[in-house]
Amino acid sequence: MNENRPDEISSATPMLSRVDALIIAVGARQIGWRTQDGIVRYFDGDGDGRSKHPLAREFETDTSKFTLRDLSRQYYRHCRDRLSGDFSAVELMLDEPILRDSVRSGLGRLILWGTERPSDYPLSHRDTIALAHLMAGKVRGDFPQLAVEVVALSALLDDEAGIRQELEEKVLPRALPSTGKSTESDGLVLAIQSRGSESAIDRACAQCVVALSRHGRAIDFTPILPNPFEEEATLKSIAYRANLVGDYGWSWERSRIVAAWERGDFKEAQIALSYHPLRYGGLLGNLARQLEGWKQGKISLSVLHSSTDSLEAWLNSPQLPELATPERVRHWQQQLEELRTRPESQAWEATFLMDLLLKNNDSPEAFLQFARILERFLYLQYKEQKWLEKGYVSRPKYLNHLGNSYQPGLKRLVDTWLRVTGRSQTGAVDRLFDNICNTRTIILQKTETVPFDEILLVWSKNGWPIEFTRPPYLGLMQRMHEALKMVCDPAWSIAEPTLGRSLYEWGLKVLQQRSPSTRVDSTKSWKQ
Repeated sequence: MNENRPDEISSATPMLSRVDALIIAVGARQIGWRTQDGIVRYFDGDGDGRSKHPLAREFETDTSKFTLRDLSRQYYRHCRDRLSGDFSAVELMLDEPILRDSVRSGLGRLILWGTERPSDYPLSHRDTIALAHLMAGKVRGDFPQLAVEVVALSALLDDEAGIRQELEEKVLPRALPSTGKSTESDGLVLAIQSRGSESAIDRACAQCVVALSRHGRAIDFTPILPNPFEEEATLKSIAYRANLVGDYGWSWERSRIVAAWERGDFKEAQIALSYHPLRYGGLLGNLARQLEGWKQGKISLSVLHSSTDSLEAWLNSPQLPELATPERVRHWQQQLEELRTRPESQAWEATFLMDLLLKNNDSPEAFLQFARILERFLYLQYKEQKWLEKGYVSRPKYLNHLGNSYQPGLKRLVDTWLRVTGRSQTGAVDRLFDNICNTRTIILQKTETVPFDEILLVWSKNGWPIEFTRPPYLGLMQRMHEALKMVCDPAWSIAEPTLGRSLYEWGLKVLQQRSPSTRVDSTKSWKQ
């Protein structure tokens, strides 16, 4: 691959992240034929009246016309009838690398669009419908799992409106239904390659790509030839460019995605990244979806269940090693396993959301999240150390009928923890946690927002001053983390940073780097 063109892709590079359907407008030099002397020749060319077309000589035919239409028809019938469907001598001159990578990326349907005009039309001798059928036979042989369909274009080349209409009414409907289920952020990825076709057809396809890009799912493939200045040679594509049409705005949109990611608005980041599915192999968009789920309290769904949508599946993605080091991926996998087996780790994981809320100046909601984590830690010790059975916790008489299913509230858990750990119930620690319980009740019951400074007083007026920081929330965040660690069972091993924070910071760093290409493999030089 040319180092000066990082967006040029050869078939040796890792696969595209996803392609569902591909439309190819078949042109005169889309395919060639490997003759008996081993030379690949185009079907293009009408002869000069003095000698037969080289492919006409191959058949030793007496036909006086050696047009593109006539030759391609003869060769198609030759392969179909005489060779019993063997199209192996056909060579894909422009699209072989594109097809190979697209099939690896899940390509399910290929639409070949060839021209078939009335016989009295002046340019009908250059019709490509038979070339399209030849190409279809070759592709079916090389990629038997691929559904291939040939569609004829009857509109005249000077009727661009008619060409667009046929594209919209005859071609696109055949491509769209083949992609199966789709979601808001993971819908159809439709690719078009029209560089070998007539200019009017190419323009119609370009307009179609632009229209489809509004849905964020249109890839424009451009074959790259080795040396286009050697006119006498039969040139075969060795690489291609895969441009997501919506990707042209990446430079400015990346800053918007970074800003959304920084503030934890993963839904916005996910939607914006879905318009650029070639960027980072779709990995960051999927990660944004995972982190958004964690924000919505769905950590257990992502952690405990193995499915194609789970975090485990994301960590096992074949594209991830192109963006993250093996050591980092292994560490994430270890943290994931700890979340599955250790309830205290899953409780601590929620500090990631608490920190995001503080960062977004939502200190009341962050405090409530802090109190929930605190209560969870104490409840785990209540169950593990059997505080109720040992008589450390006394049930109110009116709840005696609940027996061991009694669930104490935060205040009763705090008081019990102070006794069990031998801490004074009249000292600074007791006053701090008593104030935490009272402030949580105030936030839950108060209709108006509790000011940031009032939450700071929970610590500062009880002998736990909060250092002034920039931004101001960092000092409060530090005190919240200290309080949570204070109530943790000494036997617990709490990992920092949490898995969520580690993934968040890694994703942000990747986004802040300036990737030179839309391809995953282009990021190897800045692997995080």
